[in-house]
Amino acid sequence: MKKLLLLFSFLCLASSGFGQKILTGRILDGDTQQPIQGVNITVKGGTERATLSDIKGKFSLRTENNSNILVVEIEDYEPLKIKLNTNSQNLTILLTSSNEDSNGLRSVGFHNSKMLPKRKDLPTFYAKVMD
Repeated sequence: MKKLLLLFSFLCLASSGFGQKILTGRILDGDTQQPIQGVNITVKGGTERATLSDIKGKFSLRTENNSNILVVEIEDYEPLKIKLNTNSQNLTILLTSSNEDSNGLRSVGFHNSKMLPKRKDLPTFYAKVMD
């Protein structure tokens, strides 16, 4: 009985990986050939999965054989849709800069703060009610 259970669990694990492959690649700027970090990569069709590119522009994503569209998006670049085939494994993707004019407006965030004094170091104020 133990052997039968062991065989059944092995078959379940083996079948869960069947029909899947790992899609790897690198995202580069089309003009400078520099890697782009933080690119959103989504596989559409079948089970939808997504990941982000790392600091070297590299990504890795488990896909199913019925996945057929790769969507690559990041701000300031043109979004890209790539049709995948069964031989797609290690991709090099070049993104082109977006020509959209945002009227010179750019969202930039920063935070400048000082350490607040400890509670005992705060000045104490007294008030007296006058009639």
